[in-house]
Amino acid sequence: MYWHIGQKWRAGMKPIQLKISAWGPYKGEEVIDFTALSQRGLFLITGPTGAGKTTIFDAVSFAIYGNMSGQTREKSSVRSDFASPATRTYVELTMQHKGEIYQICRNPEYIRPKKRKSGKEDYTKERENAVLTMPDGSCIEGALEVTKKMQEILCFDYRQFKQISMIAQGEFVKLLTETPAEKMKIFRELFGTGELEQFTNKLKTKANRLYKEVMEYRHRMDEDVKLFHEEREEWQELVQNPERNYAAVFSFMERMKKEYKEEGEQAKREYEQAEKEEKKLTKQLPDIRLVNEKLEKLEEKRKELLQLSEKKAEYKKKEKEMLQIQKAQLVEPVYIHLKNTEEQLEKQKAKKQQVLEEKEQISRELEENTYFYRNKEVLFSYLAAESEQKKQEEEIQKSSRVLKEKQCEETKRKEKYLNAEERTKQAREQLEQAEAAYRRSAIGIAVKMLKKDEPCPVCGSKKHPQPAETGEVLTDGKQLKNLRESYEILQEEMLKAHETVLCIQAEETALAAQIEESQKSRLAAGEDRKEKEKQIREMRGKVLELWLEQGQKEQHENLEREIAEYQKNKALLTEKEENAASAEKEIVQLEEKRTELTERYTQELAKQGIKKESLFLSLLERKKESMSIAEECAKYKEQVVSLTDLVNHLKEEVKGKKQTDTGDLEVCLQECSEKKKTASDRQLKQGQKLLETDKLLHMIKEKQEKQEALSKEYGIVRDLDNLASGNNAKRLVFEQYVLAVYFEQILAAANLRFSKMTAGRYEMFRNEEVTDGRSKDSLEIKVLDYYTGKARSVKTLSGGETFKASLALALGLSDIIGRNNGGIRVETLFIDEGFGALDSESLEQACETLVSLVEKDRLIGIISHVPELREKIDGQIVIKKTNSGSRIENVVG
Repeated sequence: MYWHIGQKWRAGMKPIQLKISAWGPYKGEEVIDFTALSQRGLFLITGPTGAGKTTIFDAVSFAIYGNMSGQTREKSSVRSDFASPATRTYVELTMQHKGEIYQICRNPEYIRPKKRKSGKEDYTKERENAVLTMPDGSCIEGALEVTKKMQEILCFDYRQFKQISMIAQGEFVKLLTETPAEKMKIFRELFGTGELEQFTNKLKTKANRLYKEVMEYRHRMDEDVKLFHEEREEWQELVQNPERNYAAVFSFMERMKKEYKEEGEQAKREYEQAEKEEKKLTKQLPDIRLVNEKLEKLEEKRKELLQLSEKKAEYKKKEKEMLQIQKAQLVEPVYIHLKNTEEQLEKQKAKKQQVLEEKEQISRELEENTYFYRNKEVLFSYLAAESEQKKQEEEIQKSSRVLKEKQCEETKRKEKYLNAEERTKQAREQLEQAEAAYRRSAIGIAVKMLKKDEPCPVCGSKKHPQPAETGEVLTDGKQLKNLRESYEILQEEMLKAHETVLCIQAEETALAAQIEESQKSRLAAGEDRKEKEKQIREMRGKVLELWLEQGQKEQHENLEREIAEYQKNKALLTEKEENAASAEKEIVQLEEKRTELTERYTQELAKQGIKKESLFLSLLERKKESMSIAEECAKYKEQVVSLTDLVNHLKEEVKGKKQTDTGDLEVCLQECSEKKKTASDRQLKQGQKLLETDKLLHMIKEKQEKQEALSKEYGIVRDLDNLASGNNAKRLVFEQYVLAVYFEQILAAANLRFSKMTAGRYEMFRNEEVTDGRSKDSLEIKVLDYYTGKARSVKTLSGGETFKASLALALGLSDIIGRNNGGIRVETLFIDEGFGALDSESLEQACETLVSLVEKDRLIGIISHVPELREKIDGQIVIKKTNSGSRIENVVG
C-alpha cells in the first residue's frame, strides 16, 4: 500500500539504449542512445502526429513489464504493418539501476513466415517471450519470469511505474475538472486505498451483524420463556408483559424448582412403603403356586402315559415290517450287480451291430475313391498342364494390353516433342535476331558519342566523315539475357521430350518379345494337356469322364478331396474291424458273468427267506421307510420311559399336599403394585419438571450472558462505524480522510511548480467547507488568486492556466508517489501533455520548471510536436513520418 511511508530513498530506472524492430509505425530496426541525452537531462521527443512519439515509451514499458502505456493499446497488435514478413518484432532495452547494467529483450505474440515451408500453410505464430541478462552475465527467460524479476529489482509494478514515470495526455486535467466522486476513484487507484473502503464496509457489515445477533438472542430468550408451561396467575403476568422482567422470571422459576423437588421426595417415600408390603406378599405366593403347578402337571402326565400304553401293539407290528425290509437290503447288492451286467451286455451287442454297419458303409465309399487314388499322378499332371496353358494366356493378354497403352503414349509424346522442337526453333531465331540488334546498338552508342573535333572513342580520329546509321538502341543486355534463358529452357524441354519417346519405343520392343515367348509356352502346355487327357479317357472310368467335364478349380478340389477321403476311409476301415473284434470278445465275457450272478441272486433270496421276487422288489421300494420306522419306534420307547420316570418323581414331591386358592393374596399384591406405579409416576413427573425447569433456566441465563457481551461489542463497533462512515462533524469517511492527507501533500508539492509557472499569482488548496450536511466529499480543489485575494473554483482557470495546474499537479503526484512507494527516486520521467495550449511566456515558465527537475542526474523526456519547444530544448529525438513507416532520423545531444 502507498500509505506506508518513512522508508529510505532507493534508486530508480535509467535507460541507456533502446532498440525497436518492426514495432508500431517503425518498419525496421531503430536504435535510440539515451547516453547522449542524459548529459543535459531534459530532452524532446518530437515529430508529426501519428509518427510514433508515444510508441517509444510504450516500448520501454513493454520491455520491462510486457504491458503498454495506453489504455487502448494492445501488445498483440503492435507488429508494424510496414515491416517485411521476415523482419522480427521485438524491443531491446539496456538500462541502469543502482549502478549496474541490465539488458531486456522481449517480443510480443505475432504471425511470421515459417522458416521451413511445408506446402500447407506458409505462416506460423511466434510466441511471446523475454530474456533478461543480469549484471553478472546470467540470463532469465520467459515472459512471466522476466516480469516478476523486474518487479523485484525495481520494487514497483507496472501500474506504479506508469503512475510515477509517465504523465499522459489529458489524464491530470481530470483531477482538476472531475467531480469529487470521480477524483476519489482516481486517487483510490493511485494510492491503493481500496482496502480502506473495504474496511469501512466491513465495519458496517459487522455492526449490522452484531445488531441482528443481539436481537436474535433476545428473540430466543423470549421463545425459551414460552416453553415453560405454568398456569399460575403470577407466571402468566410475567409472560404477557412486553417489558419482560427477567430477574422476576428467574426468581419464579427457582421457587418452582424447590416445589418440584419437595413433591418428588414425598412421592419417593410413598413408593418405598408400597414396595415393602409388596415384597412381603411376594415371598408367600411362590411356594403356594409351585405346589399347585406340580399337582396339575402330575395329573396331565398320567393321562399322556395312558395314551401311549394304548399304542403298544401298533408299534410291535411296525418293528416286524422293518426287519423284513432290512433282509431285502442284504440281497440288494447282488441284484444291482446282476442288472448292471445285463445292461452292459445289451449295450455291447448294440455297439457291435453299429460297428458292422459303419464298416459296410466305409467299404462302399472306399471303392469309389480307388479310381482317383490309383491314377493320381496322371490326373495331377493333367491339371498342371492346364494351369500352365491358362497362365500363359493371361500373360499374353496382360502384355498386349500394356503394349497398346505404350503405343498410345508414344503417339502423344511424339506430338509433344514436335511442338517443343518448333518452339525451340522459333526461340533460336528470336535470339539470333536480338544478338544482331544488340551488336548494331553497340555501334549506335559509339556513333552518338561522336562529337565534332573530338577524338573517336574507338579509333581516336578527330574526323568522322561517314558515321553509321543507328537504329533502336538498347541501353543494356537485360532483354538479350531473357531471350537466351528462354531459348535454353525450351531446348532442355525438347531434349527431355525426345528422350521420353526413345524410352517408350524400347519398352514396346521388350513387350513384343515377351508376348512371342508366352505364345510358345502356351502351345507347349496345350499339347501336354491333350496327351494327358487321352490317357485319362483310355482308363474308361465313368467317374473320371465326369471329372474331365468339370471346371479346373472343381477338378483340383475334387481330386484332392477324393485322395484324402481314400486315405481316411482306409484307416477307418481298419479301425472298425478292430472295434468289431473287441466288441465280440466283450459280449462273451459279459454272458459268462450274467450266468454266475443269476445263480448267486437265487441263493441269496432263499437264504433270507424271501420266496418270491415280487415280494423282494416290493420290500426294496419301502427301503426309505425303514429308517423313519426305526426312529418312530425308538422315540415311542423313549417317551414311555421318560413319562414313567416323571410321574414317579412328581408323586414323591407332592406326597401329602393338596390344591390351595391364592385369590385374596393376589388382590392385595395388585393393590400394592398400583400404589407403587402411582408413586413412581408422580416421582418421575416431578423429577422431569425439575430437570426441564433447571435446563431451561440455564439456557435462558446463558443466552442473557451472550446477549450482554454482544451488546457491549455492538456499542463499540457501532461507534467505530459511525466514525468511519462519515457520520461525524467533518462528514468524512475513513478512506476520504486518508486520501485528503495525500491530496494536501500533492497540492503542496504541486504549488511549488504552479506558483513559479504563474509568477506567484495562484495557489491550489483543498476545499474543507461542508456545504451540505448529507455530502461526504472532500477532494474539491479551489484556487487562491493573490491578485484579488479571493478563492475560486479551479474550473474558472483559462486553458493555459489549466495546463499549468495539471502539469504541476502531475509532477507533484509523481513526487509523492515516489516518496511513499518505498522512497523510490524517479530518475526517468516521460511527459506527454498539451504544451500547445500555452502562450510563449507560459511555455517558458513550464520549461524552466521542468529544467529544475533535472537536478541530481534525472532524465526527463517531453513528448510534443510544438515547434517552440524544439527551439528551447537542445536534446531531441526527431521522428520522421513517411508513407512507408516512421524512422528516427537523428538524435541531437
